[in-house]
Amino acid sequence: MDRSNAPKSPPVTKWVQDQEKMDTDEVGLVAHNRGNKLRAPRALANEEEYNEGGKSRTVVKRRRRFLDDEVSDGGEDDPYMQINIEEILSPIEVPTDIMRRPALKRIIKSPQIEGLANTAMEFIEGEKNFNKILSRLSAILHKDDPQYLDLTFERTPEERKRYKIDHSKPKEEEQEQENDDQQNSKQASSSSSSSPSSSSPAQQQTGQQEEQEPSVKKEEKTGDVDMLHASDDDETGPDLEAQELVRTVRELLLENINFSNEYLSRLQGARDKLTKAHMQKDALYKQLKANMLKESDRRRMRHA
Repeated sequence: MDRSNAPKSPPVTKWVQDQEKMDTDEVGLVAHNRGNKLRAPRALANEEEYNEGGKSRTVVKRRRRFLDDEVSDGGEDDPYMQINIEEILSPIEVPTDIMRRPALKRIIKSPQIEGLANTAMEFIEGEKNFNKILSRLSAILHKDDPQYLDLTFERTPEERKRYKIDHSKPKEEEQEQENDDQQNSKQASSSSSSSPSSSSPAQQQTGQQEEQEPSVKKEEKTGDVDMLHASDDDETGPDLEAQELVRTVRELLLENINFSNEYLSRLQGARDKLTKAHMQKDALYKQLKANMLKESDRRRMRHA
């Protein structure tokens, strides 16, 4: 293949742009704005140029607090410039230092302890009102309240009889329903298995049992009637069920009253301690304030 016929590549000088032409180009011909968008100024950084070996380099470093003796870099850029860490973390040498440090002074003047004491007092008032209600109810049940001396907790014979009748009816209905279901099932089984021409001895025996069942039911009913007559004799006596119920309620009331008294005593103890701590804190603040005023007066006298 002849190399003379091969396509020639463009010269290298064609790819090299003329620097003078680039400098003379208009700004409007630039098709992008890369590197100039959203560029925020550096607040805490300082750029310096160093020339070494004929080469200049830009070095970015943290800005010092004071670049010159007269002009600072501005406290607005550095929000931590006015904070003295040594003063905050140094231990207290004199008790009056508490009044000179805002953080410690804020602790002494904080109203949290007083707020806790007031909250405890609100709990005590609410629990006392509840305790009064329980005590009044207990006095009524023990017949110690003069307004309710004629109060009776036992039921009359008519009320007891009505209560027994109302509670005995559902049981009787359920029992009758069960007996009817059993009888219907027996009749269905006997009718399906028996024939009209002949009957086995077992079938005759089941028939005799079915005939005996009505007599048993009659005896049960007569027994229930006798029990009702016997219960009528018992209804004239004391109402044992009501007495047992009142006794149980009294025991539960006494138990709740004892728990309420224990809760009140603990709340009162906590409130007393909180009130004492609040009073001591106020006294300490007043004493420190007086001592600080005395120290300031002494310093003035010395300088004078």
